Amino acid sequence: MTLVEACAQIAVAGRLSEVDAVLQLRGMLADGVLVCRWDAEWAGSVPRGKWWLKAKIRIPGDGQVLDDDFDPFPTYKTLLILRRSLSRYWPLPAAPSAPPAEKGKRTPPLHVDVDAVYKRRIDKGGIPTSADDEAWRKQMKLPRRRLRELRARHLPAEVRKGGHPKGRKPRR
Repeated sequence: MTLVEACAQIAVAGRLSEVDAVLQLRGMLADGVLVCRWDAEWAGSVPRGKWWLKAKIRIPGDGQVLDDDFDPFPTYKTLLILRRSLSRYWPLPAAPSAPPAEKGKRTPPLHVDVDAVYKRRIDKGGIPTSADDEAWRKQMKLPRRRLRELRARHLPAEVRKGGHPKGRKPRR
């Protein structure tokens, strides 16, 4: 599905305005929870992370994205999202629903700064075990790849490789 179709689904499923639907979509793309790729016409990898929070997306319009970070000649490209990955978070209602919210009303964003949440978790409760991290990943509905990125960024190398900081073994 294209970005225009994805925004329409989010707006209907969440009863949101188009502006709020775009904000939700940007947050999900930034968190890496959607499976997506460029249209067959374009090669290369899809940018990840906070790039999506400021990316130039033509909505309203054709929903194309300006890919200016990786190309010497910036071009607008069509991004395709796997319908199942979006429907996991924003399923379409079975029965007809109320129209989207008025343009003036704003809804709180779904996007959560996962890096800050993970760092707070470590600061508050110490270094989590792999099982704790896996349970937290499922609760936050994050892909395993994103959890590996968080562990690499916030945990010391000796912990990531199976040891424990300062040579101590964890209590059992």
